[in-house]
Parts: sequence; structure tokens; C-alpha cells
Amino acid sequence: MLGAWIGAKITKADPVVQKYTGMGLFSQGGVAIGLTIMASQHLNGLIIGNGIDLGDIIITGVTATTFIVQIIGPTMVKIAVKMAKESGKNITEEDIIAKWKVEDVLDKDIPIIKETDSVNKLVLYFSEGDYFCLPVVNKDNKTIGMITMNDLKQIIVSQDTWDWILAGDIIDQGNELIIKSSSLEDAMVTLKQLGREQLPVIESEENPVPAGILDTRVVRKLVNKKMVGIE
Repeated sequence: MLGAWIGAKITKADPVVQKYTGMGLFSQGGVAIGLTIMASQHLNGLIIGNGIDLGDIIITGVTATTFIVQIIGPTMVKIAVKMAKESGKNITEEDIIAKWKVEDVLDKDIPIIKETDSVNKLVLYFSEGDYFCLPVVNKDNKTIGMITMNDLKQIIVSQDTWDWILAGDIIDQGNELIIKSSSLEDAMVTLKQLGREQLPVIESEENPVPAGILDTRVVRKLVNKKMVGIE
């Protein structure tokens, strides 16, 4: 235990590692017995008294102590894990998603399309960012729908129309917007059902101004980061 503490201290390990690593190292019978056999082979000629040589004493002593630590070792490991507060952490991706809201993983820094924007501007928005869809707002900055890459692909081949076709002409007015306060679990189910990677997010039904984009790739990245760095 002292050796584990010193090693952890020298390497500047976390305090919890310094305190409890030693308690988890009692069960180490295989190495100890192997070294004991090697030592007894070299020391079996040294008689201590009454016909007992040093090799026999080492075998007996280490075997007895190994038997003891093998009994208490698992219990000590369990105690160390509990004291270090590392037990009960079988957390899955679904568990993390179930605790989050949409606003916790929202990509807020997105371009907003006005219904009067020309296709020229739309091409610029989509080419400068990694977006599959973007929200469209009216003159009051209220979300009235969205435009997807598929919507744009249908007219992008006719470049001579880019200046006079407006966002309002190709807008998708479906009810596929997500409210910021919604549970992330429900939102992910919606995305899966629609077969989409992204969907625009609004502040609320009463105040449908754009709040950002929900991107499944961002969600996976944040969940994986939480899984790795979970405390």
C-alpha cells in the first residue's frame, strides 16, 4: 500500500488513485508464489535449525500470507472501489441522452435564412457550413419552415435562376421543428423516424424564433466525451 501511494504521488496521479490503489493490490498470489519457489531453490541449503532450511520457511510463510490476502483481497478491492466512488457507473449512452435536453447539445451558431434571400445566398450558407438544413424566418424573425440540401439540389443546376428564385419559393413548411426545451431522447427518436441527421430548433411554440440546429453527429460526440470523462 505504501509503494502504491508513493508511486501515485510521484506520478501526480489523482488523489483518489493515491488513496485507494494500494487496497486493490492485495490479491497477487501468482507472482508471489512464483518468486517464492525461485527463492527456495536457491536457499534450500541454508539450515536454520532442527533440520529446517530457509527455503522451507520462505515457502511456508509466503504461502500462508498469500492464502490470507487472497481471502481478504476481493473484499478490500470492493471497499476501495466504493470509497473511491467508482461503483455503480454502468452508464450507457441512452442513460446520458435521457438526462439531457435539446438545449444542452444545441449548435447555436448557425446562419438564419430569410424568406426573401435568393438562392445565391442559400448556396453560400450551405457551402460555408456543414449543414443539411437551415431554418427560414419571416420579416418578424419567426421560423416558418426550413430549407434542406435536397430542396436546394432540385434547382441548383439552373444557375441562371439563382438571382430571382427566393427562399420563400422553395421553403419546406412541414412541422418538423424541435422545441429547445424538449427532451433530447424524444428529439433523437423524431430524427430517427424522419431519417434525418439534423433538424432546426425553435425557442418555443409561442415564440418560434430560431434557436439553432440539433445535429446527431454533435450529440454522439458529446455523449462519447461524457462517457470517457465521466466522474
